[in-house]
Amino acid sequence: AETLKMPEVKHDPEVCEELMAGILESCDRLLADIKDILEPVQGAWKPQKSQFDLALLVHKVVLAEKHTERATHHVIEMAEPSEPILINADERKIRRVLENLLSNAVKYSPGKGNKVFVEICQTESTVDVSFTDQGIGMDEIQLAKVMNEAGRVVDQSLGIEGSGFGLASTRHVVEAHGGTLQAESAIGKGSTFTVRLPLGSD
Repeated sequence: AETLKMPEVKHDPEVCEELMAGILESCDRLLADIKDILEPVQGAWKPQKSQFDLALLVHKVVLAEKHTERATHHVIEMAEPSEPILINADERKIRRVLENLLSNAVKYSPGKGNKVFVEICQTESTVDVSFTDQGIGMDEIQLAKVMNEAGRVVDQSLGIEGSGFGLASTRHVVEAHGGTLQAESAIGKGSTFTVRLPLGSD
């Protein structure tokens, strides 16, 4: 949009048309992202479930995050299970959950060489996916706020992007699947967020 205002561009119909098409495409993606985030917060939403391999999905999310600009100077390590972990859940929404928690772990552990650990642990009835960072961490009051409200507690001067709605949406998605979102954190020592999902077929 800023480019369209440039004198050498606004008189070139072909370039203007190309830029407008790009703007419209970006807006469509943004609207889809906003819907994905806000939809679970609204009470009427229900998961559209299907069976898929959670371990494979986590692997894909980790691989995608490694190629983002924000993760350029981070080390993301994943302890992968030896066998598939099949769950019955809304794959698109669960992917959003995983993406949000992993991107938060990266964003809130700024600095070159910081590590983020991703771990999957399975029991007879549940599966846990944990994201542990070496970041700025939170105290008990801040942690309670982000776990129970849609908002941010991090100082804006740090330059970390985010709205605070992602974590609220994540919690709603997990709970709609009969699961839980747990968190542990300490100032200066990082945070661990754990998604626990049932393995049942319901």
